[in-house]
Amino acid sequence: MNNATRDVPVNANFPASPVSVPKNSGMFTSSKSGLKNHNRVAQVIQKASAGSKFANHKNRIDRRRSEAAEGLIDRYNSILEKKLPLEVVNQVDMITTAAQESLSMKNHHVYFDMDCYYVNLELLRHPELKGRPLVVGRGLCSASSYEARRYGITAGMAEHIARTLCPSLHVVALDHSHYRDMSDKILAFIKERFPIYEDIGYFHDEAGVLFEGTLEEAETFAMQVKAAILEEFKLTVSVGIAPTPIQAKMASDFRKPNGFFSVCADSFQDWFYKMNVRKVFGIGPSQAHMLESIGVTTTRHLFEKRYILFQLFPDKTAARMVAISVGGYNREMRYGEGDAKSVGKEVTFGFGSRVGTGADLHQTLEEVFHSAFKRLTKQGYSCGGIAVKMKTIEFEVKERSHSFNGYLHNKDVLVKVAHELFDALHKDLGKPSLRLLGVRFIKLSALANAIQTLDRWADGTAKKELPAEKCCPICSKSLMCMSNREINSHIDGCLAQPRRRQSNSKATKKKQRTIADMLRPRK
Repeated sequence: MNNATRDVPVNANFPASPVSVPKNSGMFTSSKSGLKNHNRVAQVIQKASAGSKFANHKNRIDRRRSEAAEGLIDRYNSILEKKLPLEVVNQVDMITTAAQESLSMKNHHVYFDMDCYYVNLELLRHPELKGRPLVVGRGLCSASSYEARRYGITAGMAEHIARTLCPSLHVVALDHSHYRDMSDKILAFIKERFPIYEDIGYFHDEAGVLFEGTLEEAETFAMQVKAAILEEFKLTVSVGIAPTPIQAKMASDFRKPNGFFSVCADSFQDWFYKMNVRKVFGIGPSQAHMLESIGVTTTRHLFEKRYILFQLFPDKTAARMVAISVGGYNREMRYGEGDAKSVGKEVTFGFGSRVGTGADLHQTLEEVFHSAFKRLTKQGYSCGGIAVKMKTIEFEVKERSHSFNGYLHNKDVLVKVAHELFDALHKDLGKPSLRLLGVRFIKLSALANAIQTLDRWADGTAKKELPAEKCCPICSKSLMCMSNREINSHIDGCLAQPRRRQSNSKATKKKQRTIADMLRPRK
């Protein structure tokens, strides 16, 4: 790094006193609108889950976060004692300028977010429950009404904990098919008024539009659509209007429920720089915890400390935080139908139906795979890769994937790759019982680009599209679905074996037929 420095102390705008790690139970960190009684909720969850695998998992996360925050504080206090390097100043200023230039106040993104979508659809079918605390989903709450949120009940909470917080709670079962049907109707209704739109919510309960016109015209247009949805479907919508899609999303959450908030050039700084870092897109819970440990709790703090943050975090993360601090960070959002990035299916095992044996797990994997493959076919895609995901009973989440050089849509080949990925991942985790198992097809392309049968693989006409093959250079065993650690361990083991005398018997030469063998072109 360039040793040139600016003659300004790095702590000119920062507190010089040491910072301590904030206390965080890790049990209740949701920032959903309408939530109350946070302290009581945290106490109830801790008491109800004490000694459980869930509590142990959360405690492990807390310990890792605390250790990371302590290391960050040490580096923070060390940087405070030094001068600000000129190279850091130049880099941060360059990122800041680029982010500010990308923030065009002439753009008006309108974002619609259905209020308590599952709950309000159920209230239309059960009007007698209106005004009462209600959750949708038995066993695990998928959605909660604003009346239930006053007790601290939120999505993802176990039903028995929710009932402890609110004994008078009403619970209704999920009805996914009904929610999907209503989503299709609402999106078709919006599409009539918007030539371009983006459906990004689960079951499409959110939509965003880039409005071409003045801010006043965008506000009038949004209010008309909001009123039309209420009249047509008897459902309320919260609307946000802002220069970028992400800010519009945050604005829609600002005055929920049934809210409307518009951000213009004059009001942008007053609104944005009061935002809590936990509500800003691009900053996750762990990063928010680390930022809070050095006194960064709002976007204004993020902006004021951008020079020191650039030295504390890796380059990519630091650049993103600098861009966020001026409101210029924006992930790519496609308007219109757009192409899916992945198609998959997951199954969660209930407490009474947890799968433990390998045979049962493979059968479940087959069912999940076929369900995901059916979705892949229905949506007209082939895939350039496949991934298998697991969550253990210890709440550890792992995923392993394999990418091809071409696009496949052959069920027999893909299911065998899925089984190989599953075996490798399950073995790596110590063959535990699972809470969740999923299959996901990635790197999607049009179905027309797929190789439909193994014939082209066999005759060698698709040689350039073969999956990347990895074989042991010593024993020729397929290493296709092994991790790097497993590959190194396998090769070390082969090298450690005494050289065996070669045999001419057919039994010695016969190799196990793997996916790599199936897809190898015939000579």
